[in-house]
Amino acid sequence: MRTSDRLENDRTRTALLRKLQRGAAGMACGALIAAPLPALSQVGGLEDLMYQPADFASRTLPQRGYDLAGTNSAKGNAYWQYWWSNARGQCVRLAVNDYRVTQVIGANPGDCNRGSAPAYPTPPADNSDLFYQGEDYSARELPRRGYVLTHSAAAGSGYWQYWWSAQREQCVRVAVNGGRVSQLITTDEHDCNQTVSSSKGPSKGAQVAIAAAAIAGVAALAHKSHESQKDRAAQQPQDVADFERGYRDALYAQGYHNYNNRPDYSDGYNKGSEKRAAETGYRSNQGHHSGYSGYVNVNDLVGARGASADSELRARGFVDKGGYQQSGRAHSMWWNARTRQCLNMSVRDGRVERLEPIIENNCL
Repeated sequence: MRTSDRLENDRTRTALLRKLQRGAAGMACGALIAAPLPALSQVGGLEDLMYQPADFASRTLPQRGYDLAGTNSAKGNAYWQYWWSNARGQCVRLAVNDYRVTQVIGANPGDCNRGSAPAYPTPPADNSDLFYQGEDYSARELPRRGYVLTHSAAAGSGYWQYWWSAQREQCVRVAVNGGRVSQLITTDEHDCNQTVSSSKGPSKGAQVAIAAAAIAGVAALAHKSHESQKDRAAQQPQDVADFERGYRDALYAQGYHNYNNRPDYSDGYNKGSEKRAAETGYRSNQGHHSGYSGYVNVNDLVGARGASADSELRARGFVDKGGYQQSGRAHSMWWNARTRQCLNMSVRDGRVERLEPIIENNCL
């Protein structure tokens, strides 16, 4: 290709590129005119909050005329806060990561519950600032605000708390994980073991709880709303009653009896089993025993060689009561008269596979 031809092609491409760029710019300007974007710039007067601890921002913003409008959680130790200033008519969004402010920008009034519905659940207005605070801080603040702790319940690595305010006739449920408040919502008064006395009557959730208790034939529900997989206020009384029956059957070591074949009963039975295990973890899993004698722990023998386990069981006061072969395993019964423990030891490939308690009649 001749040099003159290459130059002409280059000029043509450059002219076309400039035309496309002008067209794109025009489209962008038209889009901005047609649909203005919300402000995403740093908010004047709040630049000093950047990279400060979250609790510093929570103290400083009210001093500057901002009220916390809501909080929206994110992954890990991250969350959004929305602050509203009546004087400025301004909504500000803070991003917090690892307990430090990483962004302060303007947001739509609707994000602060002004002019449109929020896109996230909001906590009780007087307690919004407790989100992601340390558990010690919330435990001091709630009593100062007129709340009384009615009870707590373990939940995995964290726990639930229920706080009651008689003045507000309000029950607040607090979830604590990793030493910080990870959820704080208003729930019905039944969860706080209370009955509202005002003329407005009990909440929808409490009405369902009362009706369900009547169907189940109990004085009050044994479980709390966080233990169910559904919001109690959105359920029918029969569903809650089935859950409650399953919950109590498991909690009080009764047999599984889902005669209606209802999933709510199964859900309740599973939750009741978890509750019973959590609240009776001090008991031994080494036998169905009672009375005044202790028990012998044999968990350490699982995985040991069968012959060694035999010798060790005898040394710990057990007597071999016979056994049998089944499915490639050698089963043997061991009895300890002093602790009244009857154990079934299963040995496979020369090693103890399982060592579990069974009813003592099997050893007598």
